[in-house]
Amino acid sequence: MTDEVLARRARLRAQLSELAGPDRARPLYELGQVCAYLHQRTGVTTAAAQPYLREAIDALDEAYGRLAPGDPYRSRCGAVLGMLIGSRLISGPTGPEDPRRDRAIALIGEALASGAVSPVQRLSAHMILGMLLLMRALSRMQGPAAARTVVARTGGGAGAADLPDVERGLEHLALVDADPGVPQELRWMARTVTTMGEALRDMLSGSTGPLSVVETLQTLQTLRQTKIDVSEPLVFSEDPLRTEAVEGLRDEVRKLLAGPGEVLDTVAGLLRAGEAPPWIDDFVASAGGVVLADVAPTGVDHLLYAAALHLKGLPDSDAHALTAARILPDTQADAIPVLLLLAELRSAGTLSTVALRLTGLQSALRVLGADTLLFPDPVAGLVLEVATGRIGRDVPVGERLVAVGGDPPGIAAHWFGSVRQLVAAAGRPVRPVVADPVFVVDPRGDREAATMLALVLRRLLYPRSTGLGRVVEDVGGAGTAEQVRAHLNASLLHLDCGVAPDGMLELADGDVLDLGTDSADVAAGGLVVLPPGRFAPLADRLLAAGFGGVVGWTRPVPGPLAALAIFVVHQELVERGQPPAEAVRRARRWLCDPERAGERLPALLTGCVDVLAATPDAELGAAAAALVYRGS
Repeated sequence: MTDEVLARRARLRAQLSELAGPDRARPLYELGQVCAYLHQRTGVTTAAAQPYLREAIDALDEAYGRLAPGDPYRSRCGAVLGMLIGSRLISGPTGPEDPRRDRAIALIGEALASGAVSPVQRLSAHMILGMLLLMRALSRMQGPAAARTVVARTGGGAGAADLPDVERGLEHLALVDADPGVPQELRWMARTVTTMGEALRDMLSGSTGPLSVVETLQTLQTLRQTKIDVSEPLVFSEDPLRTEAVEGLRDEVRKLLAGPGEVLDTVAGLLRAGEAPPWIDDFVASAGGVVLADVAPTGVDHLLYAAALHLKGLPDSDAHALTAARILPDTQADAIPVLLLLAELRSAGTLSTVALRLTGLQSALRVLGADTLLFPDPVAGLVLEVATGRIGRDVPVGERLVAVGGDPPGIAAHWFGSVRQLVAAAGRPVRPVVADPVFVVDPRGDREAATMLALVLRRLLYPRSTGLGRVVEDVGGAGTAEQVRAHLNASLLHLDCGVAPDGMLELADGDVLDLGTDSADVAAGGLVVLPPGRFAPLADRLLAAGFGGVVGWTRPVPGPLAALAIFVVHQELVERGQPPAEAVRRARRWLCDPERAGERLPALLTGCVDVLAATPDAELGAAAAALVYRGS
């Protein structure tokens, strides 16, 4: 087991060598836990254990400084850090005023007050905090003048200044002694230290008679010098390899939430219903066990526990919802709508606070150039304003709106299938479309109009492009599956060929090509332009294959209107250098603009212009709403 933990320590060190800023906090916390475990397993009093202790304290100290106040992980980190510092001080000499001891007391006290300390560590935290508080009072009586100090402090109750520490210390020790599940060794330790504390309390309060002061002092000195083993059964860090047990609890949660849909769908249904299910106690216990076990709980783990606490009517739901908000955009972004549903049901202000914690999502939206985000079910209609973090159903959408999920929203040109897809798209590179453009046009001879559009685009905008299929000029091949596969590294892949209902490309010689599986040679960041009528699921498969973005149509539209809109998209991309999302927005506006500039269009598209002029405004608006972009 130790070899596995050492390997985990090495992986965390390697990971941290590549991280900076706030991203270091969680791995540092985990490294501190691992090193604390190694320190305890090696034997806390041995020389071999000391490097682990120093590394644990350094890692946890940095992690604590990087975690925001109010973050449950900050309290847990502080608990372990305080216990490690405290155990070192208990085993060694300290002075009357030791800032390390004061810090350990503050850290453990804060953690216990937050309720974030795991059940396994709670008794150890109470034990160490009680001992540190008593030591702080006792340390002021050290040295050759100890007797005079005691007499001075006990005369007439003058030691009242130290009594609060003693009383608090005894309270924490009493909690340890009273716990029915406390190990016998820990109960003995608590009672031994309590004896010292009660003697010290009597002395400082003046209740000890003058003749017994020296005798009491001798008792205190003896107890103070007694070697108390703080390695066992105290627990500073739980076994970092408890993954199997935690996965068992996750399985229990999944079984409880099993239904016709996904786990998150079930949770959303429970939250909407607003009533706790008959098995709510099992839900709280299993979901809480996963989170409180401290084995790297995920954002969804925290969300499920927050939902369970909310349904049960217990406190701390908001704390775990806020932790989920910080983690989810980086790992499990598709759970964000359910988190927002929970936040809407909580007290006033929770939704806004959660939204402000979605920094990963807001960063992704800024990279995508979005000004607002329209969320899908189960919070359809909820809008996030990127610049301010404002969220609500009354927030107006902006010109650079991004929408997620559900049916294609006509008001949004930039549309993703899921929040996870949105976040992933923000990290993709974007290549200049003119770098290596490829046109695949009418390879089966059943799309004659496609040839004319490709001819215009290649002549005016892409003179150095590769043409496959019936492209008239500079033909690079008939458009077979093998030829298209050889050009998947294109910066622009303009596809004007047939697309089967399952997303397969219909190519020359009866060939078909599945870009979802035949994508080994895709160069990241390329843009794909699809013909009308087949957008999903092909667009999702193209993004999964490595392309940077997809322009397409969510439903069939008249060919001449589609040709004109796609021409404008290409013109905006090449001549004006617009990113794909903005190019699509401008094409949509142009299609619906009665004052559009006809002189922008080449003569070869005159027939399309005539159709445009004869099309009613309502049909033009419907066609424009069908043109969308999905990608970076």
